[in-house]
Amino acid sequence: MLAAAPLFGQAVADTTAAGDTVAAGETLAVGETMEFGVQFGPLQLGSNQLTVADRETVDGEDIYRLEVDFGAPIPFFRIHDRQTSWVMLAPLRSLRFDRFIHEGRKRTSWRVHLDEPERRLRVEHLDGQIADPTNPDASDPPREVMLPEAPLDDVAILYEMRRRIASGETSFRIDRYYLAEDSPAMFEFERRDRTRVPAGRFDVYILRAVIPGMSMFKPESDARIHVAVDAPHPIVMVTTETQHGRLTLYLREFHPGDASADPPS
Repeated sequence: MLAAAPLFGQAVADTTAAGDTVAAGETLAVGETMEFGVQFGPLQLGSNQLTVADRETVDGEDIYRLEVDFGAPIPFFRIHDRQTSWVMLAPLRSLRFDRFIHEGRKRTSWRVHLDEPERRLRVEHLDGQIADPTNPDASDPPREVMLPEAPLDDVAILYEMRRRIASGETSFRIDRYYLAEDSPAMFEFERRDRTRVPAGRFDVYILRAVIPGMSMFKPESDARIHVAVDAPHPIVMVTTETQHGRLTLYLREFHPGDASADPPS
């Protein structure tokens, strides 16, 4: 019987295992794709896709490229949010994080450098301008932000969550969100259930998730993540409350990748 470990309001250690590459490998299989339908109240808004797009070896180290692509073809107002994360293992950590946002007439794109030797965050627009990492607008002056050890960006932290599930944890905190002022990220086990989505029926752990630096998972969002009990522990559903209503992402298709595939030479 699984017991919920109360986290919120308590000091609980981040128990990241630096050498746990087996569990990370389970959830970083090249070619793995999770495609989600997106529903806002009764409206179908579009789709969201998480992909382990590629793996290569650089100086003997495995580097994985993770991609998120969200599109909502709303009449007269297009939304497209694309994120790319480069990560390494042992422990899982982010090297670089790109983001492109197109909302209506607004277009913004920036790159976050997370592998700086002095652990100072550096953010730049893809046209070369420098930006404030907490508000990436070219007109704002940059401010210095120190990185935590082995930082995790918005995409990588979801794979670290799955890695922790693969390691046998169901309630935990992660102190390594790249904007340290928005740490820790908290995941609290609520119950085990069975969730049916277009991709199938899954036994799931339902976790209350709080990641203060991500709009979907702010404390007031009352967000829940349904994560499959069985390996490779795909995300099955996400629910969150916004100012204007309930947003639901539900797994429409799941394609496992190949964890044993050799990287390109």
